[in-house]
Formats: sequence, C-alpha cells, structure tokens
Amino acid sequence: MLVFFFNLPYESIMERLSQRRTDPVTGERYHTTFRPAPTPEIQARLRQNPKDEEKNIEKRLDIYYSHVKALEDFYQDAFYVNADQDPYDVPNQHLEHTGGTAYKIRQVHLPEKVLNRRF
Repeated sequence: MLVFFFNLPYESIMERLSQRRTDPVTGERYHTTFRPAPTPEIQARLRQNPKDEEKNIEKRLDIYYSHVKALEDFYQDAFYVNADQDPYDVPNQHLEHTGGTAYKIRQVHLPEKVLNRRF
C-alpha cells in the first residue's frame, strides 16, 4: 500500500480552501484566485460552502495537526509530497515517487489508536 502525506503551509491551505465557491445554478466550482468565475453574472451568484469558512477550516486543521504524528509514526514508509505548488503539478510529483506508474488508492487503513479517538 502506498501512503502519501501532502506538505502544504497553513497559509496555502487557508487560501485554497477558503476561496472555493460553487455556482448554485450549474454546480460548477470556482476559486476566487485560481479559477475565477468567467462573468460578473456568475460571480454574483457564487456561494461558499460553510465548511470552507475560515473558522471551520481552522477547526479541521486543529484536528488534523493533533493526529498527524500518530499517522506518520504508523506509516513510516509514506511518501512526502510538496503540495506547495500549482495544484495541477502535484500529481506529476506522485508519478515520480511511484516510478512513473499511477496508483489509485481505494482505501486507507487507519491505525487502531487513531480510529478510537473522538474527533
């Protein structure tokens, strides 16, 4: 089994997640920086999912940071990926780590000590 840890600074995580928007008419997803809406009309109707509000992202990151050490200890052979780059370039880094072969990870088995924690 291959396991990847994506290294991304806190500020980049906040920028990527807090600026996501969805068009309620078409369901199309946009990002205010990386993929802005093509017209003012679409821009005006975009909505932010409550989970992408900064306060909610901070809560999720606090949970992640409080548990990541246990995951790193369990998956000692994991690959560490520099995700602080263009999001479209990150999969290419995976291919380098896997010797040019793409893998689809269908299920990740978490260690028992992580599964038993209350989030």
